[in-house]
Amino acid sequence: MRKILLTYLFSMAFGLACAQKPRLTFLNDSIGLGDIVRVSLVFEHRPDVEVFFPNNGAYFRPFEFMSFKAFPTVTSDTLSKDSTVYALKLFKVESEQKLQLPVWLMSDGDSMSVYSNRDTLYLKEMISKENLSNEKLESSVNYKFAQEDEGWKVWQLVSLGVVGLLTLTTLLFRVQIFRWYRQYQFRKRQRDFKDKFRKFMSREADHETLQEANSLWRSHMEWIEDKPYTSMSSVEIEKLHEDDKVSQALREIESSLFGGQKSDRINLALHILFTFANERYRERYWQFKKRLKSNG
Repeated sequence: MRKILLTYLFSMAFGLACAQKPRLTFLNDSIGLGDIVRVSLVFEHRPDVEVFFPNNGAYFRPFEFMSFKAFPTVTSDTLSKDSTVYALKLFKVESEQKLQLPVWLMSDGDSMSVYSNRDTLYLKEMISKENLSNEKLESSVNYKFAQEDEGWKVWQLVSLGVVGLLTLTTLLFRVQIFRWYRQYQFRKRQRDFKDKFRKFMSREADHETLQEANSLWRSHMEWIEDKPYTSMSSVEIEKLHEDDKVSQALREIESSLFGGQKSDRINLALHILFTFANERYRERYWQFKKRLKSNG
């Protein structure tokens, strides 16, 4: 009983602090969907009461809270007035939308909320009910039907046919296509070697050029012969091929590289190595083609 009495006295005290309920007013009578509407909230109260207005979107549903502008408090001898204007948006399609907002009061460490009146806003009709029920409305609208592009249909059919033909060709000739691709890779590697080695032969035979040419030739021969040319000595390569020209060319290049002995036969030595690599490639290429055919 005591608790009920204290609650009643507390409510009476705050009731005396309020001159009237907060007044909420839509500044627009009606709006279109998605338009901004402005709402004013005015509250008159005793000067010794602290007032807080809402500024959180949860209190403005079904409207979407955009912004607000609070005006300075106007105070006379016995009355203070606070006011705020809110900017809201509406995306609901119902024709009537209502809004009611709270105001919080604080005095001597105690607080309570007071709700404003409930105001109504009307959504503008894009098409009136009379027009919706008007049988002549359909005839007053110019319909334009999109015609399908026959040319686009033809291109679609052609594209599908080309894709189907390529798929069928790949399935029927996949073994032959695989052979062509492997042969292409084999020839491309030889072609890259020839382009690079020709550049070395056209340069001045300095130490860097000879080192790069020797390294390129050995790695390419290792790929062709499937033997460790990059780690073999010139003597071991001579025993492998029993070719005096190749072994002599290698000794000329390595003497210039590691012995510092300049020779006017360096260009000739490079041509000998280049010619030998091409001959070995041709022999290995035909062996490679036969192996692909037998494996297929």
